[in-house]
Amino acid sequence: GKDNLELYGLCEKDSVGYGVISVSYKWAGLKIHKDLEVWNRAISFVTLIYKYTKSFPQSEDISFTNQIRRIPVSIPSNIAEGAARNTLKDFNNFLAISLCSISKLATQMMISFNLGFLNKPQFEELFEQLVAIRK
Repeated sequence: GKDNLELYGLCEKDSVGYGVISVSYKWAGLKIHKDLEVWNRAISFVTLIYKYTKSFPQSEDISFTNQIRRIPVSIPSNIAEGAARNTLKDFNNFLAISLCSISKLATQMMISFNLGFLNKPQFEELFEQLVAIRK
């Protein structure tokens, strides 16, 4: 139970009871996702893409805007799921899925730029961050 999680260093008590307030330990030889630089970069990227897509045309809300927001959310989500798996092979599979999402997102960003939904500085900032995540 939760007592065992604390005992093994997988969670700490918060002021109310048990709550995961700090997770920075290895599990099954893999790092917890919150410790991974790529996961943290991907989380920051999601925030930025939401900020920039707020100005997309209302007529695109249901289709294009929704899609360009969903894709980046899948990147840190897949990294987290892969990190929680028990084998390096599983982790690598989820990283490969994230790479596919990055390629799809780069395409969506280029389309957004070409349609005038993103200006050049926005596109360059997003693209630079996406390249950093991909590394």
